[in-house]
Amino acid sequence: MNPLGNNIVAVNEVSETHKSGIILTTVNEQAPYLTVKYVGPDVSTIKPEDKVVVRLNYSTRVKLDKTEYVIFSEDEVLAKIK
Repeated sequence: MNPLGNNIVAVNEVSETHKSGIILTTVNEQAPYLTVKYVGPDVSTIKPEDKVVVRLNYSTRVKLDKTEYVIFSEDEVLAKIK
């Protein structure tokens, strides 16, 4: 997926690493943040794999191949989680 302009594509998933080293990724409707997957060419402050908090009421949800993506503009990012 290639977002245009200052758009960002993210997923609502949470990853957990267990003591055995196994990483489990699950979709969490209550997750406080989104994980960025793709960024448009005009995005300057966010990069893939960043965790961000956004205004979800200004986003678009798209489901492709059993994965739900959230598309929003860089202006809708409220915070970047370190």
